[in-house]
Amino acid sequence: MITKLVTYRTELGMTQDEFAKSFGYSRCYYSLIELGKRKGTVDFWDALQEKYDLSDVQVATFRKNLKTKRVTEE
Repeated sequence: MITKLVTYRTELGMTQDEFAKSFGYSRCYYSLIELGKRKGTVDFWDALQEKYDLSDVQVATFRKNLKTKRVTEE
């Protein structure tokens, strides 16, 4: 499943590992978000927004576009 978050990461030319580590998260945790198994914490989205100077609208779009299944916050 390709989400806007995946598209953003790949447009930056980054692997999951590189992207996640760039704002302080593990590839494993980030991968769960891309797969729709986690929603991500507020801290996760804040760190992403700060690192890449994203607007509130961009982050909200990423979050809304996630395909989630039985998702937990962590």
